[in-house]
Amino acid sequence: MIRRHAFASTLTLLGAFLLHGVGTAQVLLQPDKSAELVQQASDLIDDYRGRSGALDVAAAKLDQALRLDPGNAAAFVQLARVAMQGGEIPEDIAGAGGGPRQMLSRALKIKPDYGDAYTMLGNVFRDEQNFKAAQQALDQAKRLGADEHRLLFAQARLFKAQLKYDEARPLYEQLVGDPKTPRHVLHGAGDDLALILASAGQAQRDEAVLLRADALYRKGIESQPDSPWALGNYASFLRIYRLDVDESERMARRALAMLNFGQAKEQLGRDLYLKWAQALITQKDATKAQEYFDEARRFYPNPAELLHEVAFYPHAHPIVEALKQKGYSLDRFDGEDPGGDTPLAVAAKRANLAIVKQLVENGADVNLGGYDESTALMYAAVSGRVDVVEYLLGKHADPWAQDGQGLDAEQAARKFGKTEAAAVVAAAKKKTPKQTAAPADPERPFRPGQMYRVKKFVPANQWAGNDLKPGDKVIFSDRFTYSDPNIAGFRFRTPSNPDIEWAVNRNEISRWSEIFEAVAN
Repeated sequence: MIRRHAFASTLTLLGAFLLHGVGTAQVLLQPDKSAELVQQASDLIDDYRGRSGALDVAAAKLDQALRLDPGNAAAFVQLARVAMQGGEIPEDIAGAGGGPRQMLSRALKIKPDYGDAYTMLGNVFRDEQNFKAAQQALDQAKRLGADEHRLLFAQARLFKAQLKYDEARPLYEQLVGDPKTPRHVLHGAGDDLALILASAGQAQRDEAVLLRADALYRKGIESQPDSPWALGNYASFLRIYRLDVDESERMARRALAMLNFGQAKEQLGRDLYLKWAQALITQKDATKAQEYFDEARRFYPNPAELLHEVAFYPHAHPIVEALKQKGYSLDRFDGEDPGGDTPLAVAAKRANLAIVKQLVENGADVNLGGYDESTALMYAAVSGRVDVVEYLLGKHADPWAQDGQGLDAEQAARKFGKTEAAAVVAAAKKKTPKQTAAPADPERPFRPGQMYRVKKFVPANQWAGNDLKPGDKVIFSDRFTYSDPNIAGFRFRTPSNPDIEWAVNRNEISRWSEIFEAVAN
C-alpha cells in the first residue's frame, strides 16, 4: 500500500496510472483527471455569485478529485476556498475538522512548499483579525513563488482590513491596470478600489475621485452583468456617497431579482427608509411615508442602522429628523453600550460639517464621549477642519475634556500636527473656565480628565481588584463594560497607577457622589 505523501512524486516520475489498495478494493489513481476536476471546481468558485449550488457542485468535484488522487494538494486549497465562502466540505473529507485552516494544513502536509496554500492561509488569518500571522503567511507565499495576482490581491486586502488604505490603493491600482489579472481577481480588486476611492473622495470633497469610483462600479457591472453582488455594491455607493436614492433603489431591486440574498434586501430596505424620511419630514405625506416604512421593514427591520452611514452622506438628509421623531437616540448607535464612538463623533471624524450641524441641531450631545472617551471636538481637531471645530465650540463643546489618554482637543490636535485647529481650541480654553460639574448623562457621571477625591472606603470585589481609600485623589480616564451587562466599570488613574477601577451595578451609578467628589486638578 503506497503511503499518501508518496503519491505526487511517484505519479510524477511514472507519468502513468497506479493502483492504490483500500482494503480489498482497488482504486485507479488518475492524477490528470483529478487536476482537471480541481480546475473545474476552481472556476466555479471564481464565478461564485452567492449561489450556494455552485459551491455544492465545486465541493462534489473536489471530493471526486481526491478519490482519484488523495495526494492532490490543490484540491485541499480549493476546499479551503469553499469553506471560506460558507460552503460545506464533504463529510468523509472533513473528518474531525472541516474548516479552511484544516484544509490548508492538509495541503501543506502533502506539499510543504505550496505557495498558493500560504496565500490562502494569509486570507484565513486576515478574516480572523490575526494580522501579524496573515502577513507572515503572505511573506512565505512570496518566497515560495505563489501566483502573483492572487498574492497581490491578498496583500491589498490585508492592508485594507488594517485600514491602511494608502498602502492598499496602489496594489489595487496595479491589479486593475494589469490586462493579465484574472477576471475574478479583477472584479474583487475593482470593487475594493472603488470603495476606497469613494471614501477618500467624500472625505476630500473631490468630485473627480468620486466619479472614478462611480466608473469602476459601472465597469464591474458591465463585465459581470449576471452578478447581483456588483449591483448591490453599486446600490450602496449611490445611496451613501451620492444620496441618489432612486437609482440606488433600482440597482437593489435588479440585484434582488437575480438572487434573493441579504445584501440586496438590506440595500433596498435602507433606500426605502430614506424615502420614508423624505415623505414624512419634507413632503409631509404621512400615508406615503407609512407605505415606504412598511415595505422597508419587510427587507430590513431596523431603520436606526442608517445612523451608521449618515456621516458619509454628501449633505444633510431628513432621515436624522425621522429617526428622532420615531424615538431613536441620536447619541448612541442602536443596541450599542456606552464606550463606542457616537454618531456625532463619527461625523466629526469625517469632518462632515453638514451632518455635524444636523445632529447637533436635533439634540445630539456635543460633549458625550465615545471610544476612549473621545468627543466630537477631539475628532474634529485631529482632522484639522477648523470650521467643524469652531462650530462645535460655538455649541458649547468643552475644550477642557480629556480622552482616556489624558489629552484634550488642543493637545490631540498638536500631537497630529494640526496646529491651526489646536490654536482655535487653545483660544476657547482661555475664554472657558474649566468645568468640574458632572456631565448630564446619568450613565456617565464622570468628566474625562477631571480629578476626584475618594470620600469613603470601597473594598476590592470580584469586578475591581483594588481598594479605594478616603482621601485618595484619582483622575477619571474612561468608562468600559464587563461581560455582565448589569455591571458598569469606570477607570481612573494616578501617577503611580494607570488602571484603577470602580465597578458598580448600573442601577446604582447614581450613588457615585456618595463616594467621589470633584476637586481642582
